Amino acid sequence: MTQPHEIEGQGQSYRRGLLLGLTMAEIMLLIIFILLLALASLLLFQKEKEEKLLEQTSNLSRQVLTLREQVHTYESITEGRSDLVQELAQLRVMNRQQEAMLEQFEADAEAFAELEAALKSVGVDIASGTLKKDLSEFRELKIELDKTGLSSQPKQLAQILQSSNDLVMAAKEAGVEPTSESLKEAFEERAALKGVVADMGGSDIVEALKENRELEREVERMKGQQANMQLTLERLGRGTEKPSCWADSDGSVEFIYEIALTSNGVILRETDLPHRKDDRMDLPVGEIPLMQDISERAFLAVTRPLYEWSESKECRFFARVYDQTDASAKELYKNRLKAVQGSMYTYESREQF
Repeated sequence: MTQPHEIEGQGQSYRRGLLLGLTMAEIMLLIIFILLLALASLLLFQKEKEEKLLEQTSNLSRQVLTLREQVHTYESITEGRSDLVQELAQLRVMNRQQEAMLEQFEADAEAFAELEAALKSVGVDIASGTLKKDLSEFRELKIELDKTGLSSQPKQLAQILQSSNDLVMAAKEAGVEPTSESLKEAFEERAALKGVVADMGGSDIVEALKENRELEREVERMKGQQANMQLTLERLGRGTEKPSCWADSDGSVEFIYEIALTSNGVILRETDLPHRKDDRMDLPVGEIPLMQDISERAFLAVTRPLYEWSESKECRFFARVYDQTDASAKELYKNRLKAVQGSMYTYESREQF
C-alpha cells in the first residue's frame, strides 16, 4: 500500500515536468522529428543535384555529337585539299609583294611627276607629238650621264634637268649660246669637280673652306687698309703713319676699343661692330680684361700680343679715348694717354664713356 508521502513526491515530479513545458518523452519525439525533416531536406537536395548533373551530361553529349558532326563535315570539305594551308601562306606572301610593288609604283609615279615637270621646264612636252624624238635625245643624255658618273634615276634626273635649265638661262644672260656641246662640257666639268672633292678628305675640305674664309677676310682688310692709306698720307708726321688694321671700304677707321682714362687706371670696352665678330675672335685679345680698372703697366702687358699682331700685319689698331680723370689731374690723363698710345693709335672723344 502506497504511503501518503510517496504519492506526494510523485505529484511534485509531475508538476516539475509541467513547469518545463515538455516531458522527456515529448522532447525526444521532437528531436527525432527534426532529424527526419533534415534528412528529408538532404535527400531532396541530393535528388535535385543528381537531376542537374544528368541534364548537364545530356547537354554535353549533344555538344559532343554536334562537334563530331562538324569535324566530319570539315573533313569532307577539306578531303583532297591537304595543301590548303600552304596555299593560304603563298597568298599572304603574294599579298605582301603586291603591297611592296604598289608602294614602289607610288614612289615612281611621284618621281616621274617631278621628271615631267622638269622636262616641261626645259621645253619637252610629254603630250606633244615630239615625244619619240625627245625620248631618243633623253636616252642619249642618259648615256652621257652614265659616262660622267651622274645618276640617271628619275628624281636625280629631275634635279639635273632643273640645274640644266638654270644653266641654260645663265648662259643666255651671259650672251653664250647654250648648245648641247657646251652643256656636255659643263656636265663633264661638274663630274671632274665631283671627283676632286671625292679625293679630298672631309677634314681637307673643311680646312680649305676655312682658309678661303680667312683669305676673304684678309682681302677685305687689305682693301680697307688701301683706302685708309690715302687718308694716312694726310696725317704723316702726326704719329699715325701706319694704316688702320680695321677700316671700311671707304677707308674710314673702325675702332677696336673704347677706353676710359680714369684717376684709378684704364678701362677698356669693346666697340659694337657685329661684322667684326669673326675678326675679333681671331685676335690675341683673350687676356684683356673688360670694364674694370687696370694700371698702365698692366694695360701694356695685356695688349702686347695685340700690338705684335698689328706689327706683323704692318698696321695699327685705333681706340677711342675718353677723359674720365678729375679736373685737377690732367697731367695724370696725359700719362695714361701716352701709355695707351704705346699699343695703339688713339682718337680723343669729348663724349661721355
